[in-house]
Amino acid sequence: MQKENLQKLAKLAVRIGVNIQKNQNLVVNSPIECSEFARALAEEAYKAGARDVSINYSDEKFSKIFLFFLNILYYNSFNTKEYLSTISAKLCIFTQ
Repeated sequence: MQKENLQKLAKLAVRIGVNIQKNQNLVVNSPIECSEFARALAEEAYKAGARDVSINYSDEKFSKIFLFFLNILYYNSFNTKEYLSTISAKLCIFTQ
């Protein structure tokens, strides 16, 4: 995707989709393949007045390896409970 279109989509997602408010935190969950878009979201959130942006990258191939070797059906690698209790916005990116 062209950089200009990526920025437009990020602006739409941040300002309309999650409607980020001034001094609000934003948590972005993103596959590692979408890092460029995740960074565009972070930039747009800061422009909109976000206090903090946190990007949690996931790697599907690594997750499969992790689950296979540890034989775990469910896990959460990032404890967001305390962070999210400060009325943070959360945005997740999914790919096919």
